[in-house]
Amino acid sequence: MIVQEIYIGTFFENLESTLALILLVVIFIKLSVTYYCAVSGLCQLFRVNNRTWIALSLILLISGLSLGFDNVLENITFNKRYYPEFL
Repeated sequence: MIVQEIYIGTFFENLESTLALILLVVIFIKLSVTYYCAVSGLCQLFRVNNRTWIALSLILLISGLSLGFDNVLENITFNKRYYPEFL
């Protein structure tokens, strides 16, 4: 929504699509680097030479957790209601 409000002359009228594409690329790179560092750190922590099983396990865990909530507000509500019981 913020990107739609940007207006820099007639040439950049559709700037929102360009910025959305740039944001998607940046988010993909950030997640890729984070995932690589997590797999590398777990392999070093547990002294595993073959990264395949760690990488597959971690991607399955991340995929399962990402399907748990429809949006961030449900996640925050769940954390406020049930998370203190597990501490």
